[in-house]
Amino acid sequence: MSKTKLLEPRTTAQLAIALALLITFSTGLFVGRHVDDDIRMSPDNAATRISGPHFPYKLNQASRKVALPNILQEVSAVSYVDGAQVGLVQDELGIIFFCSLLDGHVLREVPFASSGDFEGLVILDDEAWVLRSDGDLYQVSGLDQQNPVVNKIETFLKVRDDTEGLTYDAAGKQLLVSLKAAPSLNGVLNMDKRAVYAFQLAHNTMVESPYLLLDMAELKRVYSNQVSGNKPQTFNFLGENVFQPSDLAIHPITGHIYHIAAAGQLLVVSDRSGQIYFVRDLPKEIFRQPEGISFDPIGNMIIVSEGAGAKSMLFEFRYQPNPPAPAETESGKSLSVFPHL
Repeated sequence: MSKTKLLEPRTTAQLAIALALLITFSTGLFVGRHVDDDIRMSPDNAATRISGPHFPYKLNQASRKVALPNILQEVSAVSYVDGAQVGLVQDELGIIFFCSLLDGHVLREVPFASSGDFEGLVILDDEAWVLRSDGDLYQVSGLDQQNPVVNKIETFLKVRDDTEGLTYDAAGKQLLVSLKAAPSLNGVLNMDKRAVYAFQLAHNTMVESPYLLLDMAELKRVYSNQVSGNKPQTFNFLGENVFQPSDLAIHPITGHIYHIAAAGQLLVVSDRSGQIYFVRDLPKEIFRQPEGISFDPIGNMIIVSEGAGAKSMLFEFRYQPNPPAPAETESGKSLSVFPHL
């Protein structure tokens, strides 16, 4: 009859330690992979962590509200300049308006074209880029000079594409152009997509393949999870008025791309691959017709809204990267609070 050999206490302890180390190592690998999935690249290629369920702005609590002058009643784009002023265009006049952030009055005007449907604006130091709705770009150099030099560049995008959004991508040294209309890809109209194209500044050329595509079914899914019930109508992602982007801007800290739409009254936040993180309503009682978005260097967000029968407005929203502190319930238990606007 064989005898069972018992392990000595010392050997048993060693095995227990070895097993604990193995479990810790395996868990570390799993967590490490999970953390890596939550890392994205900011515009200067620095790693930055996605903020999870916390949307960093309170869209019903503007830190600044500025009425714009009557000449900008049809304001169509905004570009941050410095702490005192922004650049603005409106969709009928070929003029860049530099306006005070304090009270909205026009500080100076820079004409660059006679007239046209101008929808996007980027100001980079002493140079500006203006987007027309037919895909043409205007490069305006020497903004501080009496007679700036204007260079008009035609792209393959056309009137049917209805180009409305323009922003500068520092990481790629390029401009990003968003289409209001559904894109035609390989000759097929894709109603379930929204496209952003890249214009390479080094070559003054628009890349023919989309830089990113937003999927309307995914937008619907995120919308339903995050703001379900805020709109009475059914979310028909193939409908024309659900989401037609009017502008976009890249967040200077997270690297997220913020897309806004007057048609649909939505703000959509994605990464550079088109993955959607947030969808938020832009309440019509606040944003009558949101047309332009920009950021200052510390992440404060600026949105301009066309008057639509009233004064056009500029709103600024403070960047609040940290979730609110847990609120105490009556029973004394903590409750996490996340904004749903």
